[in-house]
Amino acid sequence: LDAVSLFPDDEQDAVAGAIAEALTTGQSTIEAEFRTAAGKRVPHEFTADRLTDQDGNLIGLVGTGRDISERTRRERELQDQKEQLEQFAATVSHDLRNPLTVIQGRLALLQAEQSNEHLAVIETATDRMERIVEDLLWLAREQQEIGSLEPVSIDTAAEAAWKLVSDPADEAELYCDCGADTQPLVKADTDQFRHLLENLFRNTIDHGGRDVTVVVGEIFGDATGFYIEDDGPGIPAEDREKVFEAGYSTSESGTGLGLNIVKRVADAHGWDICATESSMGGTRFEITGLELVE
Repeated sequence: LDAVSLFPDDEQDAVAGAIAEALTTGQSTIEAEFRTAAGKRVPHEFTADRLTDQDGNLIGLVGTGRDISERTRRERELQDQKEQLEQFAATVSHDLRNPLTVIQGRLALLQAEQSNEHLAVIETATDRMERIVEDLLWLAREQQEIGSLEPVSIDTAAEAAWKLVSDPADEAELYCDCGADTQPLVKADTDQFRHLLENLFRNTIDHGGRDVTVVVGEIFGDATGFYIEDDGPGIPAEDREKVFEAGYSTSESGTGLGLNIVKRVADAHGWDICATESSMGGTRFEITGLELVE
C-alpha cells in the first residue's frame, strides 16, 4: 500500500516530499490532513524515521501520527479573535480618537478665550477618555506579545516613566532605593516594562493624590524583584486580588484597565505581581521572578 495514497490529492505532494526527506536525512515531520475510511479529512502531525539494519543498510521507514484536530481548532479560534481585536482597535482608533481630538482642540480654543470651572471639568473628562482609548488600544494590539529581552535599569526606567506620568506642578515625589553603588539590571521588553511602570505610577497618583510619595526598591532573597510603594490610603486586604481585574477601579479618574495591563505585562514576562500594605501605610506592589543581569 502506497502511504501517499492515504492522503487527499492536495496533500500528496507535500507528504511525498516529507518521505523523501526522511529517507535522505533520517527524519522528517509534517502536518497534513489524513483521509479516513469514511472519507473525512482529519489534521494530523506525522513523524517519519529511517530504519536501517546493523550494517546501516536501509530497511524502510517507520511513521507515527497524532490527531491535532483540537490544536488546529484552537489556532483557528485564536486567529479569529486576533482579527476581531484588530478590527476593534481600528474602530477605537478612528471612531473614538478622531472626535476626541476635535473636542480637545475646541476646548483649548475656549480655554484661551475664557476661564470657566466647567471647562476644567470637561478637560478632566476628556483626559480620562484619552487614557481609556490608549488602554483599550494597548489591550487590543499588544496583548501578551513580548519582544526581545534587553538589560533594563530599574532606577532609570522608573525615573523616565515617572516624568511621563507625574505633573511637575504637583507635589508628588519619587524616591529610588535600589542601591547607590550599582543600579540593578533586569531582562525585559523595554517598551512593555515602561508601560508597566507608567500604569503603576498612574495608579499611585490616582489613588494617593497629587502629593503622594512613591518609593521604588529592590527585593532580595528567594524572590528577586522590585517593589513600588506609596503613602496613600492603601487597598483593603479583601480587594488586593480584585485590583488586577479589568474594569475594577475605586477612583473616579481611573480607567479600571491600568492594573490589568500591569498584570498582563508581568504574566507575559513570567513574573509574579501582588499587592500588599506598604511600610508607609499605603499600597505596595511587589514584582518578583525577574532575571537579573550579572
